[in-house]
Amino acid sequence: MNQTLTLIAAVAVCSGTAFIAGRLSSENSRDTASGEFAEPGVNAGSPASALSDLPVGPRAVGQSRAHELRQRGSTNFSSGDATVRMEAIMNNPDPLARTEEWLRFVKGLGPDEIEEVVVDFRAKDLARYNLSEYSMLLTAWAKFDPLTALDYAKENTGTPFARQTILTSWATTDPVGAMKWAEANHDGEGANPWMVGVIRGIAASDPERATELMNGMPYSRERGEALFAVQGHYLKQGPEAARNWAMSIEDERLRAGAISRIAENLARTDPVGTADWLQATESEGANRAMTEVMARMAETDTDAAIAYFEAIGDEQLKSRALEGITDQLAEKDPQAALSLINSNPSLASDDVYREFVWGTRDQDPALGAATISRIADADDRNRTYRRYLGRWLRNDREAAAGWINQNQLPQNVMRSVERMVERMDNADR
Repeated sequence: MNQTLTLIAAVAVCSGTAFIAGRLSSENSRDTASGEFAEPGVNAGSPASALSDLPVGPRAVGQSRAHELRQRGSTNFSSGDATVRMEAIMNNPDPLARTEEWLRFVKGLGPDEIEEVVVDFRAKDLARYNLSEYSMLLTAWAKFDPLTALDYAKENTGTPFARQTILTSWATTDPVGAMKWAEANHDGEGANPWMVGVIRGIAASDPERATELMNGMPYSRERGEALFAVQGHYLKQGPEAARNWAMSIEDERLRAGAISRIAENLARTDPVGTADWLQATESEGANRAMTEVMARMAETDTDAAIAYFEAIGDEQLKSRALEGITDQLAEKDPQAALSLINSNPSLASDDVYREFVWGTRDQDPALGAATISRIADADDRNRTYRRYLGRWLRNDREAAAGWINQNQLPQNVMRSVERMVERMDNADR
């Protein structure tokens, strides 16, 4: 892979990392400031993040010189201090021009410049808001000297983002070397976070090996991140390849996760075909995935979704389908959603009622609140009362208070509601 394609791919890697990466707290304040984070998630971030109008960090040392270059419209990237040129580009308010200039700038950096640029990029707090650009820098550094880049990241960062990005870049050209480093630098019995970077790097060129490495990981957040990386390759090969890959995974829990994620992606363009696949699959993963698929189907054609639901033979699968339809229908027509539930009482699980309750929160909050009592699990029911009524009180205190005063609620729920109202009163003073 040439360097241009590798750097462009770094944008996708960064965006994909955001899908699985997000809310994990940094291990120290320095890394929180740098914007390095990693946590699994269900949905990918926007693939266009590199082109979005991202804010830049504080303009510190070198601002006046960078501003002067920008005012002149300088695009001479072959001379001058690299860190000054870096800041001049990052101060460009045009996101498209900034991305184009940044790509040229990173490609033009020499091995004796790139570490200084990375250090300055982080020192100016630019990584906090510009992860795509930061990822490109790390990717380019890995092409020159992955070991030095990894040593720097190990010494100066406390979260996996930088090291995983470097390993992803390194693995595209030297998978064996990257793999050896990942194995040698992991201690303990838990999942190896560095192997995630290796898997991302080889997923396109050697998906079988990437799948093998993923299968060897214990149940963990890291395994979920690896799953996300590998599934992307098979989804690009088409629905059949993606479905076959998901079904080939030996670990039952991992296979269920793969089925769910593949189904969620395929349902965006073919909800009926995806639902047919799930019916034929007959697994817990397929049952769980049916909720999302039927929600997708109901989003575009509620009548077709209900007709499909009624033809499902398996009761457990049908209950999941009802949950998905309820999720969408309750937002559009709460009374129609409740009628559908009432027509299928044996399929109305706590999950179905919960989806209905939250679906009505804007259209008919009183109806949603009245339905919470149908949730069978007491802890789940009381938790839903507290969260739902708290939201309603914040949005429309008079209507919510009127409903609460007219209905008998569990004592612990009433105490929670009273404390919420007290806090709201104190906040208003």
